[in-house]
Amino acid sequence: MVTGSAGFIGFNVAMFLRSHGFEVVGVDSAVKPEDLNVEYYKLDLTKRQDVVSLVEEQRPDYVLHYAAITTLSSTIQDPYSAFLVNDFGTLNLIDASAKVGVSRFVYASSVIGSTRVPVRIGSYERQTPIGLLYGARLSGLEVKSVDPTTGQVTYLPVRSVIRHRLGAKKLFRIWYGRGEDNVVATEDHSIFVVSDEGFLRERAVRDVRPGADLLFPLSGQGEAISPREGALLKTSLSQGVEITEVEMLDQEEIKLLKKDGDYDGYVYDLSVPRSEAFFGGDSPILLHNSSNVYGVPRSLPVREEDRFAPRVPYDHTKVVGEYMLSAYANARGLKYSITRSWLIFGEHDKPNRAVPIFIRKAVHDEPITLFNGGRDVDDPYHVSNYLHALELILGSENAIGQAYNVGTGTHMSTAEMARQIVEVLGSHSTLVDAPPRSELEREPKISYPSVEKIRSLGYSPITSFREGILRTKDWMEKKGMLRTGS
Repeated sequence: MVTGSAGFIGFNVAMFLRSHGFEVVGVDSAVKPEDLNVEYYKLDLTKRQDVVSLVEEQRPDYVLHYAAITTLSSTIQDPYSAFLVNDFGTLNLIDASAKVGVSRFVYASSVIGSTRVPVRIGSYERQTPIGLLYGARLSGLEVKSVDPTTGQVTYLPVRSVIRHRLGAKKLFRIWYGRGEDNVVATEDHSIFVVSDEGFLRERAVRDVRPGADLLFPLSGQGEAISPREGALLKTSLSQGVEITEVEMLDQEEIKLLKKDGDYDGYVYDLSVPRSEAFFGGDSPILLHNSSNVYGVPRSLPVREEDRFAPRVPYDHTKVVGEYMLSAYANARGLKYSITRSWLIFGEHDKPNRAVPIFIRKAVHDEPITLFNGGRDVDDPYHVSNYLHALELILGSENAIGQAYNVGTGTHMSTAEMARQIVEVLGSHSTLVDAPPRSELEREPKISYPSVEKIRSLGYSPITSFREGILRTKDWMEKKGMLRTGS
């Protein structure tokens, strides 16, 4: 679930996820963009019950939160709306996510207690009902699964076993093979199947296609081929076991399960390292935040542990959002990650933001206005760099409960950014100094990040400023945004 998916960054994130095989639910208060090719819900996040209903209905594995009022002048003129949307909207989303237990596990989510899973302690292997693992000593205990980083069937250490009531979820029985082999699970329980493209993918029970999808069952039959070896996998379909039927259980069948002692009213999740198909870790909530939380830094470059010093109402709303996440992490065990971004630009950017304005002016050789003399200093970078950082953050368990600065680790003033855009595009535009937009912004904001923390996850920028400007200009041209009067 990607909130703010009609906006610049949310749109790019939603399409990036979709291009990597995810089912994406877009959420925004605006009308769906024509080229946003995902399931979409027009929703006001300040309507608490509407948010709860949608999250309970969709039960997403991940919630990536980008919805916010971001225009500084708007938040100065109307602080109340800024706090209502940016904070109470965020609170509604966090609370709803905590209630449904948004998370991502290898066998998530969830199976009944009698479901047998292959486990190992040392050299001793056996099939064990998952319910017996709840409350058991997990030290040294491993469970057989598919390691999505290698595509191999292997044993992975059990990190935790979670038990919770079935609630509003429906139970399904998945039949596979030609005998009586089956498993009873909730509709969003993930299984590994061979996709149409010949790759090993996770798919929710509600989305499998009997007679078409091939299951790598809990018994670990066969040896999964690495997803990177697609050609080999296409010739190895016999290693999977055909899913023959998926049926929803009615109340009478559930009563029989209880009577036979197979179902105790609870469903169970196993959590193990690398518990994802592409992105991973138990990091269900990702809050996209702004470098504005730091305000005017006391020292440079800005590090994640530096104190917050918000200036305008927008800055304050972003600080409050982080504290809300921390509170739910402490009180409800909610797992999250935070990105604190500097100036992102690129395809699908809004026409009233600095880089698109500068590009449009430069293309037509028009004067470029620099508020406050263009003295603010930032770290502008193309959105592809952010998506690369996002992939690494969601793919690392070390990122749970952490905030990361995202940028390039370099910096330039607004005036220098305008000059470089003029140079890159071969323009004859002149730069015109103008006063600040408000007294609060009279002191120039000089802020650029240290990216050492995210470098520890393997991050480095993949798109240069020059290449990013050219890509953005080409996209604006295709969209007719550079015509005279546009």
